[in-house]
Amino acid sequence: MDALDIWKDLVDKQGQMVRALSSRQGATLGSDAETERWEPLTDLFQQGDMVVIEMELAGFDLADIDLSIEEGTLLVQGQRDIPPLSGSTLLRSGRCRGPFRRAFCLPPGLSPEEVLVDLDRGLLRISIPVPDPELSLLSGQES
Repeated sequence: MDALDIWKDLVDKQGQMVRALSSRQGATLGSDAETERWEPLTDLFQQGDMVVIEMELAGFDLADIDLSIEEGTLLVQGQRDIPPLSGSTLLRSGRCRGPFRRAFCLPPGLSPEEVLVDLDRGLLRISIPVPDPELSLLSGQES
């Protein structure tokens, strides 16, 4: 097993742990449908020497989204509250509401100041420079 295989295995295990912890935390939020955790649709791809995360967050302002880096993991969190229209009765809801949380493993050696963030027309784009392109493994990094 070479260093790249070891790195792939480590990233995969970290993703499994973050997913397990996220689902466990989501279960403690309550059973009300409006407080259940949801996950925004997300694409993850490599563009040159950058890993790019694109996340659909219609109706959000950048100030409504909490981005943090903790122990080599990028956390993206927020809450969508959709108030009912005045004087109306909701017949059917297809939009996700309540809290969301996504976690992504970051390449080693990355400084948080290098992460670029943009929100345009409901699409959050996070660009992460990769210090060593050989360590840029897209499979297994998302959780």
